Amino acid sequence: MRLVQKAHDFISCSITKGSTVIDMTCGNGIDTLYLSNSVKKSGKVFAFDKQDEAILRTRKMLEESKSSENVELIKACHSQIDKHLPLEIKGLIGAITINLGYLPNGDHSVITTASTTITAIEIAYEWMQVGAKMTIIVYRGHYGGDKEAMAVKNLLTIKEWQVTKCTGHEKPDSPILYMVTKR
Repeated sequence: MRLVQKAHDFISCSITKGSTVIDMTCGNGIDTLYLSNSVKKSGKVFAFDKQDEAILRTRKMLEESKSSENVELIKACHSQIDKHLPLEIKGLIGAITINLGYLPNGDHSVITTASTTITAIEIAYEWMQVGAKMTIIVYRGHYGGDKEAMAVKNLLTIKEWQVTKCTGHEKPDSPILYMVTKR
């Protein structure tokens, strides 16, 4: 099973019709579309990305699937979500997805970085409700990926959050999926 599918399976139990959820790196829109369909029309998806191309791709995917009415696309770094979310939803987020690295079929020189990612994960955890799920997929096979992977691992170890880890393959640069449940 692909890591993205495992991530969706993991968060599915914390998403209900009407939930508020976040895709912190919308990329090509796969997670955003999944979240939109999961929360139904009464829910809300906040989808972030710092690249115009990612926002455009996600918008196109949502429009083609007729799933855009409950999604707010926000062009901003994932470390800035707290500056763009309504304060009244703090502590009410049911699920969060984060896929790190670069935009597939995009500019590979534009990547997430360890410093912004650690900030983003810490902020995201604060905004989650108890029992909510967060998935973090770390891609190690690109420049900066190993450093970011180590920073995420260290953060999750230090915080002592409830975390399950899954790797894509057994290669040194295989992606890693971290599945976090807020206690």
